[in-house]
Amino acid sequence: MSGDVPSIIPPDDSGRDTFERYCYQAHIAFPYCLSCALGGNPISVVLEHLEDVALEFPDGWRFLQIKTRDLERGPWKLGDLLGKGGALRSALRTCTALGSLPASLEIHVEGVIDRKDPIQCLLNPEDHVVNPALAEKVKETLHIDEEDCKALIGRVRLVHSHPTRDTIHAQNLRLLSGQARHLPAATLEDIYDRILALIFAAMQARALPANWKSTFLSKGTLHGAARTRFSEKRLTRESLAPIVGPINIPPQPLLRRFIEVREQPLTQLEQKLILGAASPEIIGHAKRLRAAASEREYEVLSSQMFEDEIIDDLQERLLIRAHGLLNQYGTGKTPAAAIWNQLIAVLSQQRDVIDRSGVFARDSDLLLGKVCDLSDHCLTGWGVADA
Repeated sequence: MSGDVPSIIPPDDSGRDTFERYCYQAHIAFPYCLSCALGGNPISVVLEHLEDVALEFPDGWRFLQIKTRDLERGPWKLGDLLGKGGALRSALRTCTALGSLPASLEIHVEGVIDRKDPIQCLLNPEDHVVNPALAEKVKETLHIDEEDCKALIGRVRLVHSHPTRDTIHAQNLRLLSGQARHLPAATLEDIYDRILALIFAAMQARALPANWKSTFLSKGTLHGAARTRFSEKRLTRESLAPIVGPINIPPQPLLRRFIEVREQPLTQLEQKLILGAASPEIIGHAKRLRAAASEREYEVLSSQMFEDEIIDDLQERLLIRAHGLLNQYGTGKTPAAAIWNQLIAVLSQQRDVIDRSGVFARDSDLLLGKVCDLSDHCLTGWGVADA
């Protein structure tokens, strides 16, 4: 086992705050458990030890603190992470407990962040330590010195825009179905439920007693009941693999990308393109075209130049063509590329018919961007590549 994480006594091992938070953590942990079960990384997942989720990799650990709240409270700000019960306070305790062990700390939040707030400084770890405004605020609020502050913010990474509690189940099922298209939906649901059951069981391992130092700690190593309790929180390939037996293929590109992502979770558009084996270049083009189309649509809606019926009609015309191409080219080694190229041709040829009122200035690239936007809203897709 990499590092000596089992030997660290959690400073706060009290479990869940609310049932919703408890369930949301389990759903966030699911993709990591699925990858572990299929022989990918991480090599183990530990629940409720130091942080909500601890991921063991061959070369170190990633600790995930998961924060969820009602979206009505608005975007996350730095003050939310520094306040009472805030993520950075817990991260400081974990950072102190870890010492020099090779490990990163990640704060995962449901919903978006305020891009005008200093919280955005936490997005790029390379910028953390050199951002004086962030460092000063953290030092002042947490009452720590320069060295401890540098150690903390140099280790923390903020991961924002996670799916809501209402949609994360559907996202995880897409990950699972991307691994096993040959299995019926009922079987996939059963696999999902059984993995969640294991996660819940691991999360329910009781907290360590108050006298743990004298009872369980000897030369920095957990023994007896404490060691057993850590084992009860730890899920490995051996414990997870029997559940996913019918799948029997290693993690596919979409699942691998989910495990690797350390900034912002993949959008629906990116997920669908990856399932269709789109190249990174196509994915990049799609994201930029979607942004351009959204900007144009916002301008149009703000100006009230077009009736809703006109925009709805344009969207329907795009979906007619996109669905036809999806049906024709939705399988194979690179279905996303085939659909992409065919859309370029169709939209170039038929832009005047599709965009009769000039909502998108009869620009075929903007129309392609709108198709990407429709995909981001799960109204169309880019096929599923052969495994």
